[in-house]
Amino acid sequence: MDFEQEVERHLFYIKSSAVLVGIVILPLLILWITSLYQVRRENDPARVAFTYMKVAFALAILTSISQSAHLALKIAVLKKPASRAWDDFPDHLNDLSTRLEILSTALLDVTDIFLILTLFELGNGFLICFMGKRSSAHLVIRYITLVPSAVILYLTIATYLKGFSTWSKILCLNEDNEQRVLNDFEELEAWDTPLLVVWSIASVLLFAYASFVVRKARDKPLLLSSAMIFLVATILNLTNPVRHLAVVILGLDKDVYLLTGDYYIADTILDYWVRLFTLVLVFIVGVRNDDGLWTTAPQQPESTKGECDTMQKSEQYEEFLEGMAHDEKEEKASQG
Repeated sequence: MDFEQEVERHLFYIKSSAVLVGIVILPLLILWITSLYQVRRENDPARVAFTYMKVAFALAILTSISQSAHLALKIAVLKKPASRAWDDFPDHLNDLSTRLEILSTALLDVTDIFLILTLFELGNGFLICFMGKRSSAHLVIRYITLVPSAVILYLTIATYLKGFSTWSKILCLNEDNEQRVLNDFEELEAWDTPLLVVWSIASVLLFAYASFVVRKARDKPLLLSSAMIFLVATILNLTNPVRHLAVVILGLDKDVYLLTGDYYIADTILDYWVRLFTLVLVFIVGVRNDDGLWTTAPQQPESTKGECDTMQKSEQYEEFLEGMAHDEKEEKASQG
């Protein structure tokens, strides 16, 4: 295969990836806008989850846009005459394309952070439904989730800044800083490992959490279907860290020539479409039956409405008792 055929083959895979990434932007935008006015309930047991969900939607949109722009510029670079595309490397288009790639990678990692937070908080919402009240256990789970998420966010931002710095050094590469650039690349690869490990552990714990929620929901048919949706969302979330771990274990990340063009297309589908489907499932739980996960359809009998009505009824009962006590005080005062 000559050079031109290799470039054309490479272009085909890049164009395919660009189309696959670009397609998800509109659905993400529609779902995000819809969630802003459809999922707005202050008394929602999982209201924190749906707040994180809206942030994750916005980040996913920015990620898809920056990745699409990166791929479009990459196509433009490869389509330029060979003398300009390679002899004058790096030119301004390739420079901008690489910076957008670094940005989209960082945004993708941040999206994963908020997606994991969303799923953990959604699990907390189910537990509140089961118990009929909030407890210290929910706060413990929340803070246990926030600590590693903060660590991942710090590593992501540090990796992003390091990547930009390293690319700037490449632009003015000379014999003096060549070894420094190689050291920076090794450091970036070293930072990827703890990110992947924490991400994988969090995803496995999420799957276990969702399995526990489904088991608890077996005797609550009105919540079981939503719990199953939650379980499927955690399974989808688990696919990406498992895939990355497999690549690292097999050593495919050490030699890019072992990765075929088909792999890059599959990688794009898993990176962007799987996250889209995961967010869609969370969105479905949030708007289900117009009132979210803790209510039933309008046609259900009143006696079976709302698996989480326990908490609301107890609050109403307390208000009723307070009102009765207030009336008694007024009556005694009038008699006195």
